[in-house]
Amino acid sequence: MLVQFAARAWGAGSCAIEAFEQVTGQQFTNHIHVLENVSVAYHPQFGLQLQLNDIEAAYTLGRIEQQRHWPPSL
Repeated sequence: MLVQFAARAWGAGSCAIEAFEQVTGQQFTNHIHVLENVSVAYHPQFGLQLQLNDIEAAYTLGRIEQQRHWPPSL
C-alpha cells in the first residue's frame, strides 16, 4: 500500500534540512533515503499533513557508504 501526505518544514524542520545538506553533501530532494522525525497534524483548511521535526543524517551517510562498497568484495 502506498500512502501520500503533504509535508511541511517550518522552523526546526527547515533548519534540519539545511543541517542535513551540510553534513551529507546531498540535496534534500526526492528519491533519497532519509530517517526523519515527523509529527502528524490536522488543519481544517489544509487537511492531514506531516511536519518535519528532525533528520538523522547518519542514516543517509550510512546508506551512501553501503552503496560505495556494493557489491561486497569477497
